[in-house]
Amino acid sequence: MTSPQRTGPGNRPGRPSPVGGATRVRIARPSRDLAAAERFYVEGLGLQVLWRTTARVPGEHDLLMVGPPDAA
Repeated sequence: MTSPQRTGPGNRPGRPSPVGGATRVRIARPSRDLAAAERFYVEGLGLQVLWRTTARVPGEHDLLMVGPPDAA
């Protein structure tokens, strides 16, 4: 199976992206600054926000899920 041809931030034109909408990758990464992490993944890597916690609960973690734009 070959990767689809995609370009975007972080991809060089004409080179296939190793990650597409059908790719399933799960990574949990703690962050002290979730807003900065979101900017990195969205603006820097070209991913989109797929889900995030909506309520702030004391003692609980805020969560953010990002992925390729065609994964939603």
